[in-house]
Amino acid sequence: MKKIILAMICAIASFGASAQDSKFTVNAGFLFPSTLNATVGYERSFTYGNAVEVYGEIGNHGKTAPGQFWKGYYWDGGLIYKHRLH
Repeated sequence: MKKIILAMICAIASFGASAQDSKFTVNAGFLFPSTLNATVGYERSFTYGNAVEVYGEIGNHGKTAPGQFWKGYYWDGGLIYKHRLH
């Protein structure tokens, strides 16, 4: 029951705050079949609608054996350039 409640909370937890030219986001979720993940990102807008985003992600592939939950974790990070098309 605890896993189901945690999965539901993580699936709907999302936070975003925006300023004039920058945006900070924190997202958490449940990915199929049994993965929990969280993402943190910072986006900065430039002229003509172009933007750059720096992000970091951490997650865990759930294991069914007792005591094996944290054995399948992963992490990632990156830099994205977003070019305005229209």
